[in-house]
Amino acid sequence: ALDPDLDANVTYRIRTEEARELFAVNPLTGELKVLHSLDFEKLLPNRTTWTFVVEAVDGGSGKMPPGLASVTVTVL
Repeated sequence: ALDPDLDANVTYRIRTEEARELFAVNPLTGELKVLHSLDFEKLLPNRTTWTFVVEAVDGGSGKMPPGLASVTVTVL
């Protein structure tokens, strides 16, 4: 996300609650990481793909709505 303010202060969070059990996002950089090892063979046949929403919020004036992005993670 880009914030054109002089004091850019965008924060990120995973909006989809169930995704927070497996993934985390750095609130300052937006970097996404896996919280646990995801072994393809152990995930079969139940689930190898997750889709969730990450939001970016401007902490400045508070007048801008959050930016939303759909993220899909597929374990191969």
